[in-house]
Amino acid sequence: MKPSQVRLIAILLLSISITFICLIPSAPNHPKTDFASSQLNVDNNQVVTYLTATISAGGPKEKISHDPGSLNPDSVSPSVILRGRSFTANGRLIDLDTLLGIPNEPIWIYWSHFSWTDLETDRTTLDNNFKVGEGITDGNGNFSITCVDNDHSKRTGFVTVYAVFPGDPLLGPIELNRQYTTDTIECYATVQMGMLTNTTIVREGNSFSVAAGLLFDNSTVLNPQFVSNANGNDITFDWLGSLYNITIVSDIAATILAVPLGTTVGVDHPLEGSFNISTLSLAYTVGNIITEAELGTSAADWCNTTTNIFVFTGAGLVFDIDEPVAPGIGFFPEVVRGNTSVTLSGVLSDSDGDPFGYGVDLTVFVDGSSTMGVTTEDNGNFSISFIINVTSLPVGDNSITVDVDTGQGITAQTETEFITVLGNSTILTPSVNGTLVLVENPHIMPNETLQISGTIRDAYSSAAIANMNISAQWEGSGLVYETYTSATGAFSISLIVPLTINPSLRNGTVNLFSTSTQYYTPSNYSFLVDVFTEVQFSIQLNSTVVIDDSEVTTIGGDQIFINSNITFIGFVEDQFSRFLKNRDIIFNISGLITIGRTLNDSGYFTMDINRTLGYSENITYSIIITFNDAPSYDFTFDIEFLSIPDEILTTSPNPPPGGLSNLAIIGILIAMVSLIIIVAVVYAFGRFRKSKKGMLPDPDVEFMDLPSIMKQITEADKAKDYRRGIVLSFQAFELICMQDLRILSARDQSPRELARLVASTNRIPVRDVTMLVMRFEEARFSDHRITKNQFNHAMQALENVQLALKQDPKAT
Repeated sequence: MKPSQVRLIAILLLSISITFICLIPSAPNHPKTDFASSQLNVDNNQVVTYLTATISAGGPKEKISHDPGSLNPDSVSPSVILRGRSFTANGRLIDLDTLLGIPNEPIWIYWSHFSWTDLETDRTTLDNNFKVGEGITDGNGNFSITCVDNDHSKRTGFVTVYAVFPGDPLLGPIELNRQYTTDTIECYATVQMGMLTNTTIVREGNSFSVAAGLLFDNSTVLNPQFVSNANGNDITFDWLGSLYNITIVSDIAATILAVPLGTTVGVDHPLEGSFNISTLSLAYTVGNIITEAELGTSAADWCNTTTNIFVFTGAGLVFDIDEPVAPGIGFFPEVVRGNTSVTLSGVLSDSDGDPFGYGVDLTVFVDGSSTMGVTTEDNGNFSISFIINVTSLPVGDNSITVDVDTGQGITAQTETEFITVLGNSTILTPSVNGTLVLVENPHIMPNETLQISGTIRDAYSSAAIANMNISAQWEGSGLVYETYTSATGAFSISLIVPLTINPSLRNGTVNLFSTSTQYYTPSNYSFLVDVFTEVQFSIQLNSTVVIDDSEVTTIGGDQIFINSNITFIGFVEDQFSRFLKNRDIIFNISGLITIGRTLNDSGYFTMDINRTLGYSENITYSIIITFNDAPSYDFTFDIEFLSIPDEILTTSPNPPPGGLSNLAIIGILIAMVSLIIIVAVVYAFGRFRKSKKGMLPDPDVEFMDLPSIMKQITEADKAKDYRRGIVLSFQAFELICMQDLRILSARDQSPRELARLVASTNRIPVRDVTMLVMRFEEARFSDHRITKNQFNHAMQALENVQLALKQDPKAT
């Protein structure tokens, strides 16, 4: 079929359509539909709860009197413990008005001291010195917390145990609902005997030195606690069947013991030290018993210890650990793996106790693993220094031995010494609310909760560190939130940002710090948090910018009718022009309709408003857009939806039965005359002007999101409608400018004006913007055919624009 014939058929169809339109009667007027009240009702009967709480020792289920004397005193178990042993605090937190338990609230246990003043002024010191446990109430308000005073005040006698509920602002004023209760526990100190010899193997006929002292159970490496009352009393050493009473002078009893000739060789001989602690009459002090069941027995009167001395004959190798020095009696030298240098020195002798007269090759073993080699001098002496770099070596007490290498014809009895291996802990990069802090700073408001999660590992071996205390604190002065690592070294802390923050503060610092354990050093980690106290809205209705507290009467110069389709487009920023993302906002229409939206990763949101929401005509509605995390921050404007004008809704009368109305007849005549004129013009000029291939995008594209536009571009490419595809690609570019470059007026600018605005941001290559504009103007305003190659140029430029923006995610 010829093009001229196609055009003629199209014109005929158009004329017939006009004729039938004239024949269709207008729809009758119907009464306005009333929407169901459930669409418009708002629950204004919200109940504001106010609770008071107290801790009930023992957790009774029935109503508790306000008289503290009625509380169940059995809140700790057992009631008698050896100092440093664990005990359990039980109780229940209830609402006195309803008698119901209060779930998911923190309970802190303090040992021997607590006050609200200390908690408010110096919680860190209070916790370090007196806190022994913490837990959370269960669904019924009950708690059962295992506690241990292993590094605190180490009191004895009847000690007060405090179970503290620090209060919850959600229950009302903290000063009114915070509570604590007390109970007592009887606590006994134990005394250990520390004993040290200069060697663990001795040749028959030689001697060795021994020193011993009495230490309380709260002794540490840096702060040994000797029993000074024991000075002037004797420690008894039992060696090879003989008793040696050695007087304690300056906390130490020291002597030299001989190994007589004829002593059985090749076996260990026990060296026992003993002291009767009951002779000192120290209150609440017992010997080195293990369990509370031994209290009151003779075993509780004695401090005993035993070490073995191996007696040998023949070749032998003895050595000492020169560096580092043991911190005290009863302790081994401490070595930080991969850090501390260890120095050994010793001597190798033959069966007569003399040197071999030549160098002998030796190997040092740490925990059974070969570490370093050394050769003796001709006189049998040797010395070696090394750093332990064995990643598999566990922290704790490990053996060191030195032995003669095989193949030299020498077999020697060797000595074993011990070291305490320590590790450095490290806090791996934590996540806040699911995002690593190295990727981006958390963005928070006062009184919001930061969910901090991470892992603590051995800095050298990457082994998980379990049961290490870790705390989080805001700006070094806020409340301290703490927890313990799991078996995998993982931790999770919920830190509440202080309610009062200086509005000029752009960033706050969260400090994480772990405490030392028996074998690990402490560590710390700090990260920044973007803080904001205000929010700012940028709102458009379709393409019209809206001002806060304004009244909107037109959109784009056009009146707003009841059937108008309106799209909200906007951004939300903080007071420092940083875009807020993934936050909730609420649209409230005169308290009748509530709609929620979530900001995307660019702080951008859209929302369509149409008559399906149930609003009425000729009524002014107040629209409030609220930032949900802070209801006091909102954006408000008024808008009225007008009735559709009569000229649009004019109703045609029904035609009389069996004939056409006058209006229909006139319409037919007009259509026929129009057809005659059009045909005459076509044949008068002989041809039509060549039309552009393809159809331009529908105006509704303006309200589509980016994925929808890209889908239409793909469809245009499949249909080989390249003109439409290029125009759509430019409209996608306009939307990208609005969302990622914050150019809200992108669709109101000419292509070249928009190109200049984009170029001023320095975020997109000018060549790509220029290519998009050139291809768009060519497709939109030219008559010639648009090729696949031109379409590809436009799409490549659009892709380059998107890639450029992805490379700078934090640019403002």
